[in-house]
Amino acid sequence: MDRKTRTDNADAERELANMADGVILTRALAGVAEVQVWKLETLSAAGDDIDDHERVEASAELTMSLCTYSKQVKQMVDSGQSLADIAHLTGLEVDELRLAVSYAP
Repeated sequence: MDRKTRTDNADAERELANMADGVILTRALAGVAEVQVWKLETLSAAGDDIDDHERVEASAELTMSLCTYSKQVKQMVDSGQSLADIAHLTGLEVDELRLAVSYAP
């Protein structure tokens, strides 16, 4: 295999990894949004009369989604992508991504 082919293969592998990272990140953000929508709908429908169990489940789901989000952003940065690249891929702000990385485990 010549050098150009190896370079092309490495570029293709990197692009696939970036796409997979983007999907994981997008799913985590969808989880955050889902919990936020649930909270708004539930609060508007029930007022303050929300079951404690439901509140705990929503908080747990939100925490898991935020952890996945921050961990994924950190993994993407560690793999060589800049925050600007990730922002372009996801439509998020660089400052928001920087904050996510700061919370990553």
